[in-house]
Amino acid sequence: METEDCMNSWKKGIKKIIDNNTIITSMSGRKYYELENLKLIINNPNKDIDEVLIKVSELPIFYPSKEELKKFILNKNRIPGFSYTYGRRIFNYGSNKINQFDDFIIPLLKSNPNSKRAIVNLWEPKYDSKSYKKDTPSFILISFRLINDKLNITTITRSLDFIFGWPSHIYQTIVLQEYITKKLIKTYPNIQPGKITNLILNALIFKELEEYTNKILN
Repeated sequence: METEDCMNSWKKGIKKIIDNNTIITSMSGRKYYELENLKLIINNPNKDIDEVLIKVSELPIFYPSKEELKKFILNKNRIPGFSYTYGRRIFNYGSNKINQFDDFIIPLLKSNPNSKRAIVNLWEPKYDSKSYKKDTPSFILISFRLINDKLNITTITRSLDFIFGWPSHIYQTIVLQEYITKKLIKTYPNIQPGKITNLILNALIFKELEEYTNKILN
């Protein structure tokens, strides 16, 4: 699905997941709607991301602020109480502590703007590819493409709660897109953030959240 902004993408995604009407019961007994391989293309993600974050923060749960979400995704260090963080996996990956953005993506795009290799991996097989592990990353891959002075970004998520998880995921994706754009602006003065494509392998909505789902759609 292709939309102009985040709010329309969120609402259309919600409707598509529910209309698919595939209901699964988790091992813990929770029922949820699921849709495989949901693809969302947002042409102008900065247009209304604030509206989406305000909307989800109105639901009766604690939701992090924009500042907290930004700090979390850009944090290069381990955070006590968390088995992994995406910021560390981007900027401090693996035992070699690779900075995937500053040491690879940015130099690559500066030297070759047409590169198709500007890919960041957030899945660490050494830690994540174990059948007994339950706490593994949902956000697993990011791809950057520079086309006609627009920095387009594609993300792949393994599994995502579309009501509470998707807004923060998209905002943090925007933060990463802006980070790379600013780093490239001296090389490409006309560069701007482009579209975001989000492929969700398993998009889900828990049935107990149907009341909140209706509030978003209405």
